[in-house]
Amino acid sequence: MSPWIIKSSALLVACLMLMSFYLLTKPKTDYILSEAQLATRPDSIIEQMHVTEFSEQGKPMHILITPRLTHYSKIDRSDLQHPKVTILQKDQAPWEIQALSGQTDYGIAQITLHDDVQLRQAADDQRPATTITTSRLVYYPAIQVAQTDQPIEFRQGGVQVKSVGMIADLEQDVVELLQDAWGRFDAHSPNS
Repeated sequence: MSPWIIKSSALLVACLMLMSFYLLTKPKTDYILSEAQLATRPDSIIEQMHVTEFSEQGKPMHILITPRLTHYSKIDRSDLQHPKVTILQKDQAPWEIQALSGQTDYGIAQITLHDDVQLRQAADDQRPATTITTSRLVYYPAIQVAQTDQPIEFRQGGVQVKSVGMIADLEQDVVELLQDAWGRFDAHSPNS
């Protein structure tokens, strides 16, 4: 063996020993996050979520579907991507709410939907299809009420109404327009 190989090997072994000694004796750093940092870090992410809430009698009441839910436990909020909420009711077609994004606060006591929000009910024997569109909507599952302070457009059959703000009691099938409401009726609409 050449002296050069022996010297190189000895130098390599010495470097490895020094590096090992440094790594073993290096003080461990604990990373402690502040409350503000904890509030912005998710504690769980769920993909392809499908949740059904049942009544005390075992009947399905609400279905929440989202491709991605990100939960933040410190602030008890979940961010939703492309959420869809279905409100099941007896004696009428279900209501569906969907949007590009949303969030739940306080568990699912309040669901806020943002960006291209659409609230729909399919036609049934008693009424034509209903569609309400807005940019932001808050839905309260426990009382089946949806509300917004943003401009809305309401369509049902040949009726088209625009308003700023709305409170919709989905269980009672009542929509209250809050201000600046105006509408038109097309008697020739196929859904009139």
